[in-house]
Amino acid sequence: AHLRYLHHACGHQLLQAIVLSVFWRATYPVQPSLDELLDRFDVTVNKSCCDGTLSTPLAGACRAARLQSGSMTELALCFVALCRALGIPARLVVAMGPSSNAKPQ
Repeated sequence: AHLRYLHHACGHQLLQAIVLSVFWRATYPVQPSLDELLDRFDVTVNKSCCDGTLSTPLAGACRAARLQSGSMTELALCFVALCRALGIPARLVVAMGPSSNAKPQ
């Protein structure tokens, strides 16, 4: 259910409006190349950016877009939302790392 929520957050109109206003301007082509899109998506990954005050990934992604800094998940949501807002098909892919309790083999 959590992954479905993240997928929905990428398509949320508020997040798409914020990422368009922060990372894209009307002077740029409507259909950007991937290189142009990556050049505009200038962000800083910050592992300690979350102080626990934001209750949802959508709220965190909106904050990360405005600050151009956030966790890897928040910035991934922003990038997928930006692609979708520009009409570029995009899907959020999540990889689960090993549990910290897992024993090495």
